[in-house]
Amino acid sequence: MDKIIFTQQQLYDAVWSEPISALAKKHNVFDYEIRKACVTLEVPLPKSDYWVKVKWNK
Repeated sequence: MDKIIFTQQQLYDAVWSEPISALAKKHNVFDYEIRKACVTLEVPLPKSDYWVKVKWNK
């Protein structure tokens, strides 16, 4: 399996531009791997209701 390399800023932008589940599917990895990378690189994650609020423009 090929390694996917993100800088801290790239990971931040990716995590805040779409849900982690969609991001994981796009890069063919598990969502917990993305979460682990965020913890390692100290990237804040959106709260669980963030994407629902974005969807409904709140």
